[in-house]
This record gives sequence, C-alpha cells and structure tokens, in this order.
Amino acid sequence: MPIETFDELLISEKKPENVAYQWCVYFDDETEEVITVTNKPREEIQYPYVLSASDDAKDILKGVLNPQKFRVIEVSDGFKLVEKSESLRIKSAENFLSRIPIVENNQDVNVIFYINSWKLEVNFNQDTLYKMTGRRYHKHISINEDSEGKYDNIQLFLIKGNDPNFLIGTIEIDTKKLVSDGYIVYDLHKLRSICGLGEITVLTKKIFKTYGVKRKQNFVRAEFSRRRDKRRLVHDIIEKDPLVTNPFTISIKENNFYLHSNFVQPSEQKIYGDISLYLVSENNVNSLLGILHIPFNDIGYNKKSKLNTDIDLNNCKIMTREEHKNLTFDMSMGEL
Repeated sequence: MPIETFDELLISEKKPENVAYQWCVYFDDETEEVITVTNKPREEIQYPYVLSASDDAKDILKGVLNPQKFRVIEVSDGFKLVEKSESLRIKSAENFLSRIPIVENNQDVNVIFYINSWKLEVNFNQDTLYKMTGRRYHKHISINEDSEGKYDNIQLFLIKGNDPNFLIGTIEIDTKKLVSDGYIVYDLHKLRSICGLGEITVLTKKIFKTYGVKRKQNFVRAEFSRRRDKRRLVHDIIEKDPLVTNPFTISIKENNFYLHSNFVQPSEQKIYGDISLYLVSENNVNSLLGILHIPFNDIGYNKKSKLNTDIDLNNCKIMTREEHKNLTFDMSMGEL
C-alpha cells in the first residue's frame, strides 16, 4: 500500500485538477481572530467559517504559519483571510446606544474617572491592538484602507445617574488618534456645579467589542502604558539601618519631618537641580497624597531641611522621576 504524503491526507476528497481546494477558516466574527483551519467543516467548532483557497490557510493548518498573525476581514465581495499589518480595519458604529458597564479588568476601550482630580482618561487596550495587527505600537497606522480610509469616531454620552434624559455632555474622540496614541486625558472641572464624577453613567454607540468604566480617587498618571514604557519609580521608606547609608534619611522632631542628605556633592547622586518627591499611599501607589519640592540649595553637604507637609510619611511611599531612579530613603524615629 503506497504511503500518502501529509498534503494528500489533508484533502479527504479528490478534486478536479483545475479546481483549487478550499480550506475552512474558522474565525471570531467580533474580533476577526482566526480560531483554527480545517480541511472540511466541523460541527463541533462553534464559530463561523469562510472558505479560502490561499496558501496561507493551508500553511496555518500544517503549522507552518501562526494563526495569531492573521485575521478574517469583510470586503466588498465577502470575507478574506489576510495577514495582520499596519492597516487596521474597524467596524462602523452601531446605530443604537449601549450603557458601558463598571468593570475591574481592562477592556478594548477603557473609560476611567479620577473622581477627586476631576479628570477623565480614555485609553485603547494595547493587547487588543496586538490581536488586530500583530503589533503593540504603530507609528503610522492606517484605518479602513478598503473603504477610502473612512471610519466612525468614538462618541461618549455622559448622563447623570441612570437618567438618559439628563445629558451632561458628549465627548467625541478621533478613533485613529486614540488607537495610535493609546490614550487621551480630559479635564472635567467644569462639571463641578452639575454633579460628581462618581455619579456619571456613560453611553456609546459601540465600534469595538468591549468597553468598560473604572472609577479611581486620584490621578497620578495615565493608567495606560505600553510595554516599552518605563515603569513608575516607587521607593519604599525603609527603617534606618546603622550598617547601611542611604542618600536620604527622614527624621521626626516635634511632629515635623526633616530630610537629611547623607552625602556632600549632589553630583555624587546624579542630582543637578531641584527634586520633586511624589508622596503616594503605602497601600495604593495610584493614590497621590502630595508633592514635596526640594530646592537644589537644600540638597547635599549633609544638610537638613524641614519638609513642608502635613502628611504622615510613616504611611507613604515616594515616587520619583526617571533621572532620580537610584535615590533611596530611610526613616529614623529619633532626632539626628
């Protein structure tokens, strides 16, 4: 009995030589993600499929190509298997409004209210962009090339409570700009006389599959971050150890806090100007409690300077900018 090759086994029925064999490409019609490729329809796969005679479909089935690098898009004459690229295709907005739910995890589009800071952040999930294009960052992204680059903008309708008749305002966002930049932050102080940010419900005409609203107390920086971004530089204030010398020591005297420089030349610590120390909650680094401004003249030469703050530094962490990433802090419970 002759041995069949792998390619021959893939085709269960003989086809005329002039007819290309078509593979079944199963996909998620919401996200356009390729689920799997088979040589014939499978009832147990609960996704729609499109027939494709492309070599890409065959190579996905054979394991030569990664299905995550492809998607199925709708074109004028049906559906087509294409490789993910800088060209992004998005659907038209729905013709009805949907209420965006309160969520904890990231969605495709995230709407974040910073209640005490009166700010609103809208960001586009980096992982969603990766699923759609195979990349997490695009310098020059294009949208809907097959329809002359036309697309709908994201619209957010802000209402008070659950009353759709009490429209506070509408925010329209350029979809391409949001996807490309990653996030946008709005100042909502003008709403102070209308209602608190915690009272706002958001409606939208959905373009993407999932949306979510989050509520946070204070704005430190945008929640959105790309994996290539630098992480926040948060420093613990540790208990002073006589065997270890940290650049700065904080001490307490008569309910006041003082900052001691444990060095002479500021340049030793790569300090060349004023320092800003961002005080964040020990239990939640997203909660900004205050900012300490340390003048350059008060730094170095073993100086001690009084910190102008009413915040209890025993319950804080300190966040610094990138240029001060190597600074460390300890706490002395007695007077130095």
